[in-house]
Amino acid sequence: MANKRCAVLGSGYKALVGAYLLSVKGYEVAVFDKAKNVGGVMNSIARDGFYLDLGCHLFDNVEREATRLTMDLLENEMVPVNVKYGSILNGKKSNMAVPDLTSLWDEISNKIVAEMLDHKNSEIKASNALDHLRIRHGETACRYLEDSVEKVFASDPKKLSPLALDSISLFNRIRVGTDFKSRKLKEDPYFDDRLAVPPLENPVEFYRDQVDIKTFRNFYPKGNGIGAFSEKARRKLERLGVRFFLGGEIERLEHASRDHFNLYSDGNRYTFDKVFWALPVELIGDVFKINTTIKDYVHRVPMVLYYFFLDNKNLGNDFYIHNYDKQDIVFRMSIPSHYGEGNAPEGKGYICCEVPTSIDSETWENAEYLKNKVWDEVKKYGSSKAKKPLGSWMFKTPVSYRVPKLGYEEILSNTLEKVPKSNSLIGCGDWSYSKINITRDLLELL
Repeated sequence: MANKRCAVLGSGYKALVGAYLLSVKGYEVAVFDKAKNVGGVMNSIARDGFYLDLGCHLFDNVEREATRLTMDLLENEMVPVNVKYGSILNGKKSNMAVPDLTSLWDEISNKIVAEMLDHKNSEIKASNALDHLRIRHGETACRYLEDSVEKVFASDPKKLSPLALDSISLFNRIRVGTDFKSRKLKEDPYFDDRLAVPPLENPVEFYRDQVDIKTFRNFYPKGNGIGAFSEKARRKLERLGVRFFLGGEIERLEHASRDHFNLYSDGNRYTFDKVFWALPVELIGDVFKINTTIKDYVHRVPMVLYYFFLDNKNLGNDFYIHNYDKQDIVFRMSIPSHYGEGNAPEGKGYICCEVPTSIDSETWENAEYLKNKVWDEVKKYGSSKAKKPLGSWMFKTPVSYRVPKLGYEEILSNTLEKVPKSNSLIGCGDWSYSKINITRDLLELL
């Protein structure tokens, strides 16, 4: 095993975790990516003494092996976090991050639970993302949440694959009815997977059998924002002998023999016994030089990020808030300086507001002029007590996350039929988004 060589294609979170698992198993690992820095969205932008995260990023302590692996990469240099979060739906603020429907009349709440139960043994296949939501939570809940799903994905959910709802797990659980009744229902694994209630005292109440550390639910890197994870992970991987080839194009990958692949990158050829795919799925055609339309079946969600700099005394108490109301433009407000150490100057903090949109939208074209509207929403929902911030900054990214469109599964299957069949190629075609899902999948795969 010690002489086996593995190429990792990509340098984001999935690539770093995969490189680590392969390295500790004895592979000689080399990471290739056209990006100049590792980590992808798990980087932080240095600006005026602040380290600005690209959105809200926290690690979950919900599975012991995943927590142990992440802490290994962080060299245990982390900040324990028990978040105070909230959400907005129908103009009402909740102390839960998931969509909260507890303000509905009892009759409607009971109907939602009954409709969930109707689908318990259903074998109906969802035809699109909205249909998936309907099958999961029932027709009534679906009507209340349809606009919220469209806001998060910046797309009509009927045009997206059912996989989209699984890849962005915000709508997997909802809060409905009384917490007492929901707790009883959650004794059934079916409802436990669909209903949310706040923990009573133990922050890992619902994961206590799955974790070793029971004093905190989340954690965050010490140092310069979430980017500290990527920096620490790279240093640890380099100490393990992992090599990084960054900033060069991955030109093509060819199956040289039954057990070998040739990788052409930046004008050089490399031969590997194994290849771990950690690039976006849509790049399969480019890398393998095969004819496919898979890029047309991936929906890319652009994002405008607004940052507001304030004195700590003028920051709200919530670590982050999900706003599901479509009439507001901000989807999530987070205060990373609440859960970080070293990501803001002494006595200062910052708020990050995420606005999903589309490239041809008025929001994208006139983003700078919407800053005051975003700030009004910050004040409206209690993320700041100040009349105005000390300063602000805006950042636009054409791709914040990706979700599959309708028809994606069939196109992916047809595309993978053209990819060389080999046990030495792993991870190609996999789709995971959240850090915990990526880590869980890789622990099983590798």
